[in-house]
Amino acid sequence: MFLITWSSVLADEQVELNFGKDPNGKKFVSYSVSAEALRKQPNWDPVTQEIPLSVHDAVKIATAWLNKQPRATKDQKLSSISLSCRSGDSFKDKWVYMVFFTTGYDTDRWWEIPSTAIVLLDGSVVEPKYSIADEKR
Repeated sequence: MFLITWSSVLADEQVELNFGKDPNGKKFVSYSVSAEALRKQPNWDPVTQEIPLSVHDAVKIATAWLNKQPRATKDQKLSSISLSCRSGDSFKDKWVYMVFFTTGYDTDRWWEIPSTAIVLLDGSVVEPKYSIADEKR
């Protein structure tokens, strides 16, 4: 199971999304974007506006990105798509797509194989960062 958390940010910091850890709690994958880059993203109010990037286009972008990754596997299939936004602060109208793929991978190496693409509403993809619990991120 993956948990998404938006960390607190200052003007020049990174906004980080954390997606969980391996069963041993030692390996992590996270995605971050600068606060400035996130501020430049289109605002979206789902009640009053059409979304700037369609689900179809976000999936095409995510799939193309995933297929270019060095550890991508041929049997990856789209498994779910979600939209997330930050509430209660200056990023409340900044939404991101989280596009999840299933993979046929060795469970000990899940964290080295891309299975999630984070697509911003301008069509850019946030690159993953892999770390081990003992490392400073």
